Amino acid sequence: MMIGGRPWGFQYSPYAYFNEHCIFLDQKHIPMIINQQTLINLVDIEKQLPEYFVGSNADLPIVGGSMLAHEHYQGGRHVFPMMKAKIKKVINFDQYPEVKAGVVDWPMSDLRLTNKNSLDLIDLGSKIIDFWDHYSDQDRQIKAFDGETRHHTVTPIMHREGEDFVLDLVLRDNNTSDKYPLGIFHPHAELWHIKKENIGLIEVMGRAILPGRLKKELEEVKKYLLNEDNEIADSHLEWAKKIKAEHQITRENVNSILQQALVEVFDQVLECAGVFKNNKDGEAGWQSFTKALVSEVDK
Repeated sequence: MMIGGRPWGFQYSPYAYFNEHCIFLDQKHIPMIINQQTLINLVDIEKQLPEYFVGSNADLPIVGGSMLAHEHYQGGRHVFPMMKAKIKKVINFDQYPEVKAGVVDWPMSDLRLTNKNSLDLIDLGSKIIDFWDHYSDQDRQIKAFDGETRHHTVTPIMHREGEDFVLDLVLRDNNTSDKYPLGIFHPHAELWHIKKENIGLIEVMGRAILPGRLKKELEEVKKYLLNEDNEIADSHLEWAKKIKAEHQITRENVNSILQQALVEVFDQVLECAGVFKNNKDGEAGWQSFTKALVSEVDK
């Protein structure tokens, strides 16, 4: 298929994480990159496949996908939880009066743009990406560059709502520290018993992709919760003790209780990956960022 005036490949994913999970592959072997052309390409795909969402993993290590060496996108016929999330803070851009913009009420840091005019969406979205690429907030360990090494990018995702194009730009930062050697905005150590891997496009939108080891390990956790003989991993023990202390567990409810506990861990995983947290300090960070962003865009 043609995307952005160039030939791309299209295939359905063997993983099938959701309905009609598909992959768009650039026929030219070039590394992943997030820029204005990315948004042009996403719009082009949405015009051809309006019933699908489409998005790209971020283009940096730690916050990016598993195949940074080759440009590709993912899409499919599915509505993710993030797409249903509401705007919690409206942002007005005088230069783009027709674009509805705002901060999404989501564990990760998501700016959403909505408009029928895809050109305005591409133009404003590109300015936001460029601004974030160079934005730093030392109080919150947000640092755009170390010398010439870039630390900022976005996970861009697009879908249609009627005639509107909806663009989510999820802010990503791949800085590390002595305390967080795998990433400041990455699942923290206390969550590694469930999720240690990078948070990619699908997880950003609210679908957990968990390691295969958990299938066996969680069976042992279940046995522990039911006071049966078990071989629970040490890494799960404190978590399991907490679950046990908070619930009256029976054979009838153990699966639902364990599933809800997993949901709560995954929510914490996404919160770790958010650059502006859902607390007072995070709201202050959003306020500083959006004020500076609007000033730059509207100048």
